[in-house]
Amino acid sequence: AALATDVEVFPWNYPGEVLVARNSISVAPAGSLTLHPGVILKQAAGVGNIIDGALNLNGTGHRRVVITSLEDDDHGGDTNKDGPPAADPAAWYGLPTKPGANIRIHHATLAWAGWAGRPSLDLLAANYDVYGVRIENGYGIGFQVRALGTLTQCAAWRCVQGFQVGQNGSGQALVHCTAADCSGRGIW
Repeated sequence: AALATDVEVFPWNYPGEVLVARNSISVAPAGSLTLHPGVILKQAAGVGNIIDGALNLNGTGHRRVVITSLEDDDHGGDTNKDGPPAADPAAWYGLPTKPGANIRIHHATLAWAGWAGRPSLDLLAANYDVYGVRIENGYGIGFQVRALGTLTQCAAWRCVQGFQVGQNGSGQALVHCTAADCSGRGIW
């Protein structure tokens, strides 16, 4: 079921260092999900997300919000207690946004996303504010930007593709953004 109310998550809302999602996270048009500075959310392989309402990842320069694979030991340690990390942790789905969604992502890291080659962050939302976001080790496109708006100080690092911009028209802007060590195209 989709979140139809406002849900806020702080690091002290759950036991341990890491919040684990083994099932999909969906935010309905009337709902919102807010993750505050220091929250680390790990998602199981293949877990899908649908953002149709509001998503707020409110990290700071000193305490980022991190969303990553359950198998990722670099962020939040060995959460699943399986020993040394695999060479490539299994991917979670990524963050696809719907046209009516309201997206605010500041100082966040999305790692090991792009299950089945999907984008780590798919910005189809008409209303987004993306600043200081780092996508690392993406299995597909890091940032897919299909709606008007601006991404500022964002980085795609070790993704298959870095930034795909302007698929549905023009008016998207990248300001001080970087694609590095991507196996395919960096910015196109």
